[in-house]
Amino acid sequence: MNLWPGLVAPRHQAGADFLRYAAEGLVDQLRQQIAQVQSMQSHLAWENFINEQFRSQTQGEASRRRRAPTSATALTYSINARVKK
Repeated sequence: MNLWPGLVAPRHQAGADFLRYAAEGLVDQLRQQIAQVQSMQSHLAWENFINEQFRSQTQGEASRRRRAPTSATALTYSINARVKK
């Protein structure tokens, strides 16, 4: 028998509200974590695909191709430095 129904009901409602709030926070955190894991998996899948494509080439060929963008970048910097003078 509840002698003070007005006093007990709000306390239960507050508890239910807190549980709802906590559950929503947990769901938000899980969604963020899932998105981060999916992003990491995509990155690793792409990296593995690229490595697989170059696996059959000799070390010299693959090494030259890896350095080519760096050499082009260095050349671009060299040209830009001359133009600024």
